[in-house]
Amino acid sequence: GLWPFATLGWPKDTEDLRRFYPTQVLDTGRDIIYLWVARMVFLSLHFMRTIPFSDVLIHATVLATDGRRMSKSLGTGVDPLDVVDAYGADATRAWCTYFGTSGQDIRFSQEKIKDYRDFANKLWNATRLVLLKSEAAGRPDLSRLGPADRWILGRLNRVVEIVTRGFERFEFGPAIDALYEFAWHEFADYHLELMKAGLAEPGVAAQVLEVTLRLLHPIMPFITEELWQRLPHQGDTILYAPWPVPDRGHEDAALEGEMGHLVQVVRAVRNLRREVDQRVRRPPARIDSSRPLLQDSTGRAYIATLAELELDGAGAAGGQTVVVGDTTVTIGLAADGGAERPRLDAELRRREQEIAALERKLANAAFTSKAPAQVVQKERERLTQAQQAAVRLRELLGQKPG
Repeated sequence: GLWPFATLGWPKDTEDLRRFYPTQVLDTGRDIIYLWVARMVFLSLHFMRTIPFSDVLIHATVLATDGRRMSKSLGTGVDPLDVVDAYGADATRAWCTYFGTSGQDIRFSQEKIKDYRDFANKLWNATRLVLLKSEAAGRPDLSRLGPADRWILGRLNRVVEIVTRGFERFEFGPAIDALYEFAWHEFADYHLELMKAGLAEPGVAAQVLEVTLRLLHPIMPFITEELWQRLPHQGDTILYAPWPVPDRGHEDAALEGEMGHLVQVVRAVRNLRREVDQRVRRPPARIDSSRPLLQDSTGRAYIATLAELELDGAGAAGGQTVVVGDTTVTIGLAADGGAERPRLDAELRRREQEIAALERKLANAAFTSKAPAQVVQKERERLTQAQQAAVRLRELLGQKPG
């Protein structure tokens, strides 16, 4: 119980005691809260007249894969050094941080650690690509950026807010989720693909990647330091680089909605192509949409690049159809044995179920009054998109409006 201050030289008035007591955070397991943590608090109040720490973070107990406690005698233990050798220290740290701080006991999972190793590889490859493209591109003119660049900067702004809030509240899972989804999907799968096609600025990609590495550094310190040193940066080490702060100048709700819709369309087209025929490299296609970005040549170029389509419209008639909100994409892929109508029927039923669920949710006063305004608004937007898609699907099926 004397540990918080006895280790710093107490009862002598030492420099370490004055500097490091009291501390801020204690990370501990729930099985020793009364055996040790409470005693430290009581004895610190008695001898030092103040509590030894302001926050106590209670972590999970990691169990064996079969749910038993890890034990040397039972042979259920795992040597962390073996895990680090197999998947890397960063992947192991990311898994422990994500699952270990939830407070719930967790089962050890090498597969999930492997996912974070793959994420580290994704960051490595993304950095190589950004460096290759940005060396010859120079600094971008931020006042003349295209929609994709302004969108990714706005999305980065949201991620900075989520990660910062998560760290402040010791909610590391949502912070890691936000970084994983942003870096792997929005940044690598969409913005970098557009950059490769000359439709996005390499300088913006380098800026976004550098900020992302700073956000990720507390979780995965080794690869972030290595990659940060290769990017344009200020300072000797990422460890002392300033923590990112949101830039309100990059926020554009309308553009975020337009690009978010475009991304949904791309995902739907990619899913259809995986189901139908992956051999056709760039099938002809036609887009019908009231969305401003998808009516613009820039947005159509984004779709053509990301979904690998030829948007000349020739040869698309009679092909497969994808409906997302009020956007319809007809793709020149032959339907197999009249399977197109059953597919559209199934999609309409799914949309109708989605509409019913969202209507019930939004009719619930407990949800609309207690949930954050942005969450409620997002659900309303989902409902509008689902309703628009259902209307279009009924038109394609020749049904009367429901």
